[in-house]
Amino acid sequence: MRAKIVFLGTPDFACPTLEFLLSDTSGFDVVGVITQPDRPAGRNLEVKPSRVKSVMDNYFIEKGKRAKKIAVFSPESVSAPDILTKVDALKPDIAVVVAFGQILKPDFLKLFRLGAVNVHASILPRWRGAAPIAWAIISEDPVTGVTLQKVAPTLDAGDIIATSQMDLDESWDAPKLYSELSHRGADIVKRHLQDYIDGKIKAIPQDESQVTYAPKIKKEQGLINWNLRAGQICAQLRAFSPWPGVWTTRAGKKLKILRAKALEFKSAQPPGYLVSQDKYGFAVQCGGATALLITVIQPESRARQPASEYLKGYPFTKGEYLGG
Repeated sequence: MRAKIVFLGTPDFACPTLEFLLSDTSGFDVVGVITQPDRPAGRNLEVKPSRVKSVMDNYFIEKGKRAKKIAVFSPESVSAPDILTKVDALKPDIAVVVAFGQILKPDFLKLFRLGAVNVHASILPRWRGAAPIAWAIISEDPVTGVTLQKVAPTLDAGDIIATSQMDLDESWDAPKLYSELSHRGADIVKRHLQDYIDGKIKAIPQDESQVTYAPKIKKEQGLINWNLRAGQICAQLRAFSPWPGVWTTRAGKKLKILRAKALEFKSAQPPGYLVSQDKYGFAVQCGGATALLITVIQPESRARQPASEYLKGYPFTKGEYLGG
């Protein structure tokens, strides 16, 4: 059957799925798009539309407003009475949700004959919550992926329709994985949404005994704990790119680490102590008989630079340590 869809999404991650749904006019009829309101962004805090709203603006410019009438809403709450009335008037069959940013309440969900489905950036039930990409990298998971699931009252707890899995290794940082999973999200919708709508797929309940949570990342989590293994710190460096980044302190000033490598290294020095400095950078003792070789840094209030250049002006002295 040809389904009438209301799409809900906000950031870049949602755009590939929206673009697919807009392009597949043979199977889906997008009748509405809901996204977050325009927000201040950037250094100048200029008010800008969400990426999803920008996609729709470009779509109307390209196709012409009369080519395909799609209602676009940017409410502070999808449960506002006027939004409920407007969405109900569209007579939608199903909602497709990708990184929308608001909790969908029963009064909204009951507007859809087939309920709502969500694209989540993890292999559920692992990493329910706001930051699944970062937590998969921080935890050095060997695999990750995307899940197409039914929307349920409890966050990310809905039955699983389909999953798409990929290997995860040290070559992946958050921006690269974010981009990859956004396209895998569009692909999983392309491959499975129609079969779900047609009743050919039965959603499977999640195994509650395997649930882990991915809470929102906080700025202070970027402060390096030198007691961790160097590999764990490197994982944080990749997970926290570009925000909040990882950093330590030297003589009370912030020293941001932009590129580093984990080494097997054991010394008599405790974690945080400098163990070497040369033309390649400097190494700091970490936990688990490892050291972190730091090659690119950004000192407080200064531009990024090779660690070797930094050492020319600020060499370490014997017995100096970081984080104190």
